[in-house]
Amino acid sequence: NEKENEHISISYCNNIYHLAKEIYENEYLDFFELLKEEGKIDNALKRDNVARIYLVFDYDGHADKESSQKLQEMLSLFDNETEQGLLYISYPMGEALKHIKDSVDFKNIANVSNSKYKNFVSENCDEIYKHPINYTKDIWRTLITQHSKKANFIVNDEFEFPTDFIEQLIIFEHQKKKYIDKEGKVAVLSAFPIILMDYYGISTLKEKIK
Repeated sequence: NEKENEHISISYCNNIYHLAKEIYENEYLDFFELLKEEGKIDNALKRDNVARIYLVFDYDGHADKESSQKLQEMLSLFDNETEQGLLYISYPMGEALKHIKDSVDFKNIANVSNSKYKNFVSENCDEIYKHPINYTKDIWRTLITQHSKKANFIVNDEFEFPTDFIEQLIIFEHQKKKYIDKEGKVAVLSAFPIILMDYYGISTLKEKIK
């Protein structure tokens, strides 16, 4: 935004496939205007005044093959935060962030996307992760590290902090090949630590979480 460091959050009260339907059924749709309408943002705000757009959605495990293709198309369309926007997917949903338990190897945690997942996470995560409002810097350090390593594991089979940028489309393609098509599950992965990795850059983020 033209006001330095100002952030605007907008809740799009539907899933990624509904957004895809809106976009592909209306060739004249102005996506930025759609965002402003959804967020009840001042109409005077122009795209040129916004430095970056990040779109964060849950993966919809009930999606069929056609919807899976739509998601691939959306990830290809929204691949640059300074243009249309950069799309991030949480697998299976935002609660994946806290799905960590010391007694379970996080790299092997996979799950299905359904209405019971939120309760499942609450029952299968360590107590310190249950309430994000209480997270300390140490907790954030753990979460960022674990999810960044998990992204690398999904794509490169190495549970190590990535050395290179990992595109969202590549993550989805490996999720589909290794988990979705084979098991009907997804490797649990939160979008939020990955956003930080992309925003700051790998080297800078590693310094910040030391």
